[in-house]
Amino acid sequence: MEDKLQEYFDIVMTFKMRSNNHRHNVSGIKEIRQYGKHIGTDKWVKVGNPIKSQNFGLVRKFKLAGLHPSNYNTKHPDIYEALKQIINILDPTFEYDGITVNKNVEALPHRDSNNNGISLIIGFGSYTGGGLYVEENDGSFKLHDINHKPLYFNGSTQTHYTEQFSGTRWTIIYYKLKNRDKKG
Repeated sequence: MEDKLQEYFDIVMTFKMRSNNHRHNVSGIKEIRQYGKHIGTDKWVKVGNPIKSQNFGLVRKFKLAGLHPSNYNTKHPDIYEALKQIINILDPTFEYDGITVNKNVEALPHRDSNNNGISLIIGFGSYTGGGLYVEENDGSFKLHDINHKPLYFNGSTQTHYTEQFSGTRWTIIYYKLKNRDKKG
């Protein structure tokens, strides 16, 4: 089982990820409206560093209501299939509709406001450190080693963040998305 899992991790590690400016809660990137020398315009300026983070499965798309398949599902079918095989090995009964792949992301303390319920995260690659701090019921934080060790936690109610690391650290998070379009 471990050999097959590593085979799928190796496929995911071939993914040439683009930079992502949209995960403000994780990266710390802020959008600032700038006035002045751009008289008559309101130019948005990104402050901070983009991260390597992409979503597969279902996503919320700008200007469209509801949840929709990520474009990455069809642009990178080999990666998407490997991600589905990984969760089938780790926990075939785990229910998810969203998948996030991160490369070398040192997440700031945050909660996942778009998630609903329990998430499963696993780390892989060649790195040291890089555990996940997760908030406990008493408000303290516990450090979890996630390198080839799946961790279940509620990312929408428990603040969490990444321990500093060195090397190349990949993570995959499986989760259910809130469908904000439901009435009632």
